Amino acid sequence: MKKTTIDIYGRKYHVTSEYEDRYIDRLTQYVNSKIKELVIKNNRLDYADACALCLLNVADDIATSQDKLNSEIAKNAELIKELEELSNNNAQLNAKLEKLVSEKEKLEETAVKRDEEIVKLKLSLEDSYKKAAPKTTRARTAPENPEKKGE
Repeated sequence: MKKTTIDIYGRKYHVTSEYEDRYIDRLTQYVNSKIKELVIKNNRLDYADACALCLLNVADDIATSQDKLNSEIAKNAELIKELEELSNNNAQLNAKLEKLVSEKEKLEETAVKRDEEIVKLKLSLEDSYKKAAPKTTRARTAPENPEKKGE
């Protein structure tokens, strides 16, 4: 524990604290600024009244800060809950996406196999047409016109 001397509104106090001097100085400056605000508004305040009103103002600052802190904690809790829900939704969507990608790949494989089957069938059909067609084609001649014979 450290011993230090502070000045509050012109009075010296000896304080023993575990905190650093800079922190104690910051607190002292805060209290002195609060007392100064009060004295500026009402210069008839004696030391005890100024300190009592300062304590009330500091308590108000603390309560206001605590209310803000509690509000922020509640907002953070809501955001954490929302984040968890979004994370769960994201996981579900990722699972669905993986399933869809897998199905797409299977469909693509099936399409490739079907395309190969179509090509084989087409070649087989072409081969069948070639085998069914006669080897040589005879040219047909038109029958002679009987009227022309008699001329």
